Amino acid sequence: MENIFSNSMKRNDYLSDEMLKYAKNSEVSIAVAFFTNENFLMDLINNGCSIRLLVRLGFPTDGISLRRIFEYKHKIQIKYYTSKSFHPKLYIFENDIAFLGSSNLTNAGIKSNQELNVSIDSEDILFEELKDVFEDYWEEAHVLTMEIIKEYIDIVRELNTKNTEVEKAIFTKFGNHSYPNIIRIDKNKKSKSREFEQGLLKRYQSFVQKFITLKEIYESTCLRKASQLPLRIEIDQFLNWLREEKAYGDNYKRPSINTEEIREFTIEKIKEFYNSDYEYLDTTTVNYITIMKNLGSTEDIDSINEDQLSECLLSIHAFLGQVRHNKGGRIKFVNDFINSNGMDRIKESFKYLLFCEDSYTKKITNCIYNSDYKLIKFGQSCVQELFGWANKEEVPICNERTYKSMQYLGFGKL
Repeated sequence: MENIFSNSMKRNDYLSDEMLKYAKNSEVSIAVAFFTNENFLMDLINNGCSIRLLVRLGFPTDGISLRRIFEYKHKIQIKYYTSKSFHPKLYIFENDIAFLGSSNLTNAGIKSNQELNVSIDSEDILFEELKDVFEDYWEEAHVLTMEIIKEYIDIVRELNTKNTEVEKAIFTKFGNHSYPNIIRIDKNKKSKSREFEQGLLKRYQSFVQKFITLKEIYESTCLRKASQLPLRIEIDQFLNWLREEKAYGDNYKRPSINTEEIREFTIEKIKEFYNSDYEYLDTTTVNYITIMKNLGSTEDIDSINEDQLSECLLSIHAFLGQVRHNKGGRIKFVNDFINSNGMDRIKESFKYLLFCEDSYTKKITNCIYNSDYKLIKFGQSCVQELFGWANKEEVPICNERTYKSMQYLGFGKL
């Protein structure tokens, strides 16, 4: 899969064509400054997608296009800003992929202009950050109604092409609504965290139920490649191996199959895994021992020093994945993390996540949204992975890699 899209005839890398590949019964979130292309949104809707569209009211956003697409309000929600400072170009397709770059949602922007956009896979640590940014944008935006659309159309018509006058009239009518760039948004808003927790619970329940089936199949083979690891961790490594060796790229997109077919196909892949030279399994064993030695109890967590904590952090794949996006290498990144959060705060957050009696979805949610437990540079992927490594409830590691590998085995989209 190409990662750069410039709408070039020579490269044949049109952004619209690439995005439509993911437009199959997906939840799509779009944040753009300019909107004039309702036809693209109709293509998404006709492919079973539901849409959240975030736009700026101002030239050249087209009120007629907004009015047409608004008629499909059972499939699309629209919010808006009026400030010229709102200028993103972001397209997120559920839990699959995001596109970020220079293209507004205009016919020229996604098809013919010389633009530059990149795709970001859901396994990239940046993906969850982009989702967070969109949610912040969405939460602060105003809801677009048909009444506002009609008033916007009237303003543009009355002032014709006098762009400056249009901007002034919009501010007068609707206010200068901008994203609060300087004011820090409260991440602990109950409605947002509650909605996230419900979605997380639904996804975890579906995954864990299917993981239990996978575990039963795995046990039936009597093949253990790393008996020193808990079975759920070995199976997680099997799923990682699948993603790297079999389900890479878009190969994971296989249709659901029946239980017996899943069993036969999975046993075949388990045997291949057992006979493979998967070197990362040794590293996984070392990482697991490191994490459990230092985070295996509340007493262990209370007693760890910075060096021991650093070892644990660098054993978390999602945490380590952030290093390449930050200058200075591993040591600097870990030191910055510890200095930004403080040892005491990190310990309290980890103790809550791993040992509190709250439900695991509530603990994960609070470690992402609740200011009492949320850590800087320790987002959703890190929280879920650490919980999967060290929890006492035998809940498996749950992330985009495992979802895709399970889909490859025939369990369906998670």
